Amino acid sequence: MARSFRFGFVLCICFFVLGLEHPAIAQDSRSDSLPADVGGADPREVVRQLFQRLRSGDIEPVRDWFAPELWVRVLGGLDGLQSEALALREPSRISTRRSNRDESETVYEVEIEHAFPSVPRDVPIAGVINSSYWLIGYNAARGVIDALSFRRNEPFGEGSSEYLVQDLKQESLARAVSIISKPPYPNQNSIKFLFATTRKRDGRSFGYDRDGLTFGAANVHIPDDHKMGHIELPGMKGWTPFKYQEKLDLVKHFAISQLGVMSASDWGDSIRNSKLHEALIFVHGFNTTFDESVYRTAQIMWDLRYQGVPILFTWPSWGGATNVATLARSYKHDHDSALTESDTFDGFIHTLHSLGIDKIHLLVHSMGNFLVLNSLRSERAANQPVKVGQWILAAPDIEVSQFQQFVPTVQPYVTHMTLYASAMDNALLASMAASGGFSRAGFVPAGKPLVMSGVDSIDVSALGGELFGLNHDVFASNRALIDDIGLVLEGRPPDKRLREIRPVPETPPPPEYWRFVP
Repeated sequence: MARSFRFGFVLCICFFVLGLEHPAIAQDSRSDSLPADVGGADPREVVRQLFQRLRSGDIEPVRDWFAPELWVRVLGGLDGLQSEALALREPSRISTRRSNRDESETVYEVEIEHAFPSVPRDVPIAGVINSSYWLIGYNAARGVIDALSFRRNEPFGEGSSEYLVQDLKQESLARAVSIISKPPYPNQNSIKFLFATTRKRDGRSFGYDRDGLTFGAANVHIPDDHKMGHIELPGMKGWTPFKYQEKLDLVKHFAISQLGVMSASDWGDSIRNSKLHEALIFVHGFNTTFDESVYRTAQIMWDLRYQGVPILFTWPSWGGATNVATLARSYKHDHDSALTESDTFDGFIHTLHSLGIDKIHLLVHSMGNFLVLNSLRSERAANQPVKVGQWILAAPDIEVSQFQQFVPTVQPYVTHMTLYASAMDNALLASMAASGGFSRAGFVPAGKPLVMSGVDSIDVSALGGELFGLNHDVFASNRALIDDIGLVLEGRPPDKRLREIRPVPETPPPPEYWRFVP
């Protein structure tokens, strides 16, 4: 009874804290509400709202988005702009093609793919408008959009299509076109990586429903002020009742600058053309949205300075659980999804191997380890099993008895396994409460982590204590631990890595497990 009360109490505290501390993600585009602050909004959502409001003629609600001189121009040409917008079909997909900035202006070029209409056979499909391209210039000092234009079928800087709203005679638009056409602003850091997902498309992103395997690539801007281990995003500032949404600032914040779907053949060609033969796959854990997984992958790969092929495998996690009421729903959905997608991940590993990737490392978080464990079990029946390199298990959300039973069966297909566990991981406490109190392999319940032959178990409890945090991302938010993960990928054993990794017991050797001592 006392045990059940303890888990229930921890569960309530964990998700109360999660609700307080979960930051707003400026590029999570699932909301249909009108962004109150255009500076902190996803440019895709801004363009969607502008397009729909031009079609309806109801633009007054977005008046504060614009510089006064631009608002006068939009209002004066509204009839013509409405006709142009009505001539376009409803959006089927919206994506950010590119972005750039100078000292005061941030410019985005956004593409709207419009649904093809039914056309007569004698009308060439090339003659049907299928895309429109929108250019937005946001002036951070003024806090407004001071440049806006859109074109039919041709990106900015190409062809001779008409410029609508503003044209190049307006100084602000000419400047915006110049900015977007230049090489990236000096000191603008970005990381490109590939992704594969079994999530179903959800408008401009991917949701939590299951679908077939989709391939793509992402480009994420890393802020100049980035601190290793952190994902800096616009959030809520101030105290109630004076809270306000922070504006997107590329000096301070991560931003998804490009996100695109690719055919399987193009995706494969990008790997072959890289001439690289090593890859690191990040598999996220429980309660993670698509955009969150993209940001986390960017942060990890950037901080590791990984030199192989960086890849995100993202499965249909529900994401967004912020209280006790949503936990059970999210946990059951995610657990079922992780089990369902195991076969897909196994096939994905074989696909990578066929593309010339000889060394496949896995960095797997939380419930993602449950997916990978079940996937690797399939290798026993494979005609030509693929052996992966390093498997780094960060706070694995796997029942201890299952872990002990099944890990020995997959070890022949793994070069080495490293397990990071913590007694401070409240998210795993919440997981145990949701699943009936069974202990997890990533949790340290009684002074030492789970110990198994062939697995380097490292107790990282000393890295806990994050204020108001769930500590569930400690593996990605501590510089020393990120450095240690980099050394694991090089194949170094614990005693040849960081001095903070101490053997337990220290004498006599060999140690039973390892402990991280900052």
